[in-house]
Amino acid sequence: MRKRSFLIVLVITLAISALGAWWCRSGTFSRWNFSRIRPGMSLEQVEALLGGSGQEIVESHVPGIVDWNERVDSPKRVKAIIAGERFFRWEEDGCYIIVSLKAGVVFEKHYWEPSL
Repeated sequence: MRKRSFLIVLVITLAISALGAWWCRSGTFSRWNFSRIRPGMSLEQVEALLGGSGQEIVESHVPGIVDWNERVDSPKRVKAIIAGERFFRWEEDGCYIIVSLKAGVVFEKHYWEPSL
């Protein structure tokens, strides 16, 4: 009986490990691969991680945040959530990743997914 329980646990563990390895593999859009993007990487390296080319977007299409440090009587400015010279966006299932480049390499990154 103990041997059978051990085998069941082993099979379940292997199945979960295989699923995790499949979901975290390079070449797929995932939060895991987003976390692997590092400043200084080339665009080609990011594309290999995320499974293809991102759409180049202009800075005005980068989500922004309100600068609340402005004076009370002045209009609030919205500044881009990430800075850079060029911006690329990958999207899947309502989630998106934006990567900015400066001097031809990754400068900053942003991940967004809808909340439940």
